[in-house]
Amino acid sequence: MEKEPVIADSTENDSPGNSCQILPGGFAGTGPNGSFFEAPAWVDKKKPPGMTSQADAVAPPGWWIDLVTGKFLFFSPNLVWLSIALVDYFIFPYDFQAAKSFQKLDWVLFRFAVNFSITFGYFGFWHCVLYFLGWSERPFHPSRRYKKSKVFHNMWYSFLGVVQLTVWEAIFMHCYATNRLPFMSDEQAFSNPWNITMFVLAAFWVPIYREFHFYFAHRFIHIKALYKYIHSLHHRNTDIEPFSGLCMHPLEHLYYYSCVGPSLLVFASPFAFMWNAVHLLISPAASHSGWEDHFQSDQYHYLHHRYFECNYGTGGTPFDKMFGTFRDQLKETGTSYRGGSEDKVDDKAAAIHDAKASLKGFPDIGFAIYITLNCAIWSLLWCAIQKQYGVHEWNPHHLAFLASAGPVIIAQIMANMTESAKRSIFYPF
Repeated sequence: MEKEPVIADSTENDSPGNSCQILPGGFAGTGPNGSFFEAPAWVDKKKPPGMTSQADAVAPPGWWIDLVTGKFLFFSPNLVWLSIALVDYFIFPYDFQAAKSFQKLDWVLFRFAVNFSITFGYFGFWHCVLYFLGWSERPFHPSRRYKKSKVFHNMWYSFLGVVQLTVWEAIFMHCYATNRLPFMSDEQAFSNPWNITMFVLAAFWVPIYREFHFYFAHRFIHIKALYKYIHSLHHRNTDIEPFSGLCMHPLEHLYYYSCVGPSLLVFASPFAFMWNAVHLLISPAASHSGWEDHFQSDQYHYLHHRYFECNYGTGGTPFDKMFGTFRDQLKETGTSYRGGSEDKVDDKAAAIHDAKASLKGFPDIGFAIYITLNCAIWSLLWCAIQKQYGVHEWNPHHLAFLASAGPVIIAQIMANMTESAKRSIFYPF
């Protein structure tokens, strides 16, 4: 029988009647008493953090009603992120005149500075108030040791994530500016009621699409070969902290940022793209905190990092319950999990994984080979764009296939050469 950690009773005020409540409970992602620093209503604070079953709180009957009515936007963290995106859009607007050319990159560097400030400012806030100022009291890992090497590791890959997002943003801006992608200008967006409605609707459809895209993209990179050479970097963190949220392999960033795809197909304001981008950048921060009692505290996703093959989606959708991969509590056995994972996930195994979250020493040989081969593919694409070495004369469909399917094929070939376990290539599905 597992031994549960003993914790001191929380000093958090359980009685809303004893305090002056400004915000209604749940508004903008707050707790039941309208505070940004309290546990969700379903948490039993008499139990250790993570030991309350969240079975009834995850995608309960009628979970879809809030999506249909739009209530989810106002009673979730989405409202905070939307406010940040609106400030970004109107205070630091896209400069489409400068974006017509890549001859001068001042406009790209400006967008990087904005993205970096928003991302690291937001992530840094949550890291500081939780780990330095102690604004929360219930860590999922009660005997946690703060490791600077781990935080620097996570910050480095988060930095690379901001760089890549800025690159994609610059490409979209250039395509908008040169009319390669049609879009609704701000003048058009506010010129009549229909266009205003379309602008406002983007605030709603972007986070809904993010929910569905995240689940399926996430399950995709848990296929054995992709997990081993791509997603395992993100899973070096078994005891997560805010910067681990955007700490990903560059190829995982690529799959993650593919969520902006609808902006290639939907005639909308560039705000739809920016809102999607801001959501992608900052939404992982507080959900990767490692604490139970604050805005967007996420036991659901903490269990995914601790036990790997469970809780692939978010607590707002029913997919994990549908496919048997839902885990409700922070323990290895006696939970709701019905998935097919065979990996050992006890405390010792989790600690070994967590120790890999460091930039010290040389990278794993498999990691180095895989990233080198992918750099070769990206170099070919760059040569084609620059019309160098005759690569631009190659069949563009072949280059597109190499860039899109190449990383998957390379990962599978390398896994076949190095894996001794006789398991399906789709393990654990």
